[in-house]
Amino acid sequence: MPTLCRSVADGGIGFDFRLSMFLPDLWIKLLKEVPDENWGMGHLTHSMTNRRWKEKCVAYAESHD
Repeated sequence: MPTLCRSVADGGIGFDFRLSMFLPDLWIKLLKEVPDENWGMGHLTHSMTNRRWKEKCVAYAESHD
């Protein structure tokens, strides 16, 4: 969709979020390599909240992998 990220004023849909691939990649790594009891909750919390100031992101926890 070529006009997806253009502003509404320019005839687009105005979608201005960035797809954050870090979170699904982190889930895959944790599920494959780290036993559940060794997951660092502080690391997970920091990873989910550490973003650039005011950057709009879409993060998801599902993956086709």
